[in-house]
Amino acid sequence: MMDDAAHGRSHKLQEAKIVVEYAGKSVFAALGITFENYAPSIFSCLSLKDIRETGVYCNPYSAYLHYIFAMFRNNPFYVGHLEDYVDINPSIQRSDFTDSSLVSFVSMQAVAERVNHAEYEICEYAKVKTGFMPFQRGDLLWAKITPFMQNGKSFLAAEMPTEFGFCSTDFYVLRSKSKKVYMPYLWILFSEEHILEAAQAMLSSSAGKQRVTDSFLRKFPLILPSLEMQKELADKVFLALVQANTLRQEAEQGWQDAKVKFENKLLE
Repeated sequence: MMDDAAHGRSHKLQEAKIVVEYAGKSVFAALGITFENYAPSIFSCLSLKDIRETGVYCNPYSAYLHYIFAMFRNNPFYVGHLEDYVDINPSIQRSDFTDSSLVSFVSMQAVAERVNHAEYEICEYAKVKTGFMPFQRGDLLWAKITPFMQNGKSFLAAEMPTEFGFCSTDFYVLRSKSKKVYMPYLWILFSEEHILEAAQAMLSSSAGKQRVTDSFLRKFPLILPSLEMQKELADKVFLALVQANTLRQEAEQGWQDAKVKFENKLLE
């Protein structure tokens, strides 16, 4: 009984994973992008343009980073650097806040991996006004510290219960400054495993921890199709996320039901 239940649970979870992976691949296929798998390299050939844009980082991921950047710059939808369309770690207007104002707070532990989900805590402004990164509803938060960056901890603050929030300084906050950018589409770009792999080329150490430098985002070669196409592509992925979540819930519910039946049978 339990073997069948375990097999069914595993099958559902694998199905959920495939649904999301297929949707993600279809987005990049529509953009004309096919990724090569990462392979470590002990050397990397840099052009003067690369050095001026990103600096020099000597690690096994450097060649892969420049492969990704070159591929994006040569894409028909390439429009320029991310910083031309998106503010990174922008400020918020704090003049109306009092110490008792209610804001949202998001810890690193409260953010799920690659499913665009975070658990919000409501707290008073006094508790978070120093030592934390501010953001507002609609922003994209992207983990910059290892291993959370590689694991894909990021989310859109679209459903935040308050207008403003605060988070760990180990997130980058991205805010659109152009009507040409659809933020759910941007979340898809920066959740892609190959892009997360390439980001490791621009890690720097601080206080014993490694973080992606902001140059990776500022100089990221943005591929930006029409707003209508961005929405169409994003809708596919976010629908797949909903479907995958339903499959995962069904998997866990089926497993729990099987456990209850098994335990009842033992008691009999």
